[in-house]
Amino acid sequence: MAHVLLQQNDHDGLVKQNLLPHGPVGHGRGQLGSERPERHSPRKPKCTVHQIATARELTVHRIKKPAPFRDAVCELCEETVSMALCVPISSLRARTRQTQDVALARQIAMYLAHTIFSLPLTEVGQQFGRDRTTVSHACALVEDRRDDEVFDTTISQLESLLNHTLSAVNCLCDELAPGSDDGVMAGG
Repeated sequence: MAHVLLQQNDHDGLVKQNLLPHGPVGHGRGQLGSERPERHSPRKPKCTVHQIATARELTVHRIKKPAPFRDAVCELCEETVSMALCVPISSLRARTRQTQDVALARQIAMYLAHTIFSLPLTEVGQQFGRDRTTVSHACALVEDRRDDEVFDTTISQLESLLNHTLSAVNCLCDELAPGSDDGVMAGG
């Protein structure tokens, strides 16, 4: 339930504040949240009503990376996994589950996009055409399978490759950033 902060200016100029529960918006005279303004007589103090957000509305918002970054990262993960595991890229991008090998390859690509590039589960799911809970399940499955030494080695190699790619992109972005030697790349 949302709450309302009621501020009253009394005749001495003091501000009194009360926190009141706020239910559905009423339309009657004098109700909090009514759309019709209440007329105040000169003797009554004027009230200012401020809506206070519920705890759900106070969640911290992450700084979103631009959509082109998300798209490029997910495509890079898909193509890297496709080449490493010899799974056609068209099968990875299919809307249906496909075979078990294709599903595992897709799960690995989603896992890498989430863990290496720190993309939120929702954004990874949007790019892969899946729900965030599906991405969460994929990440859990990949983590569980890392107990197998061969599987873990494969994932570690893919992570290393993508980490090097991320480092190279970050270096390039730093060199091309405004104020870094007028955009001239080092060694050139």
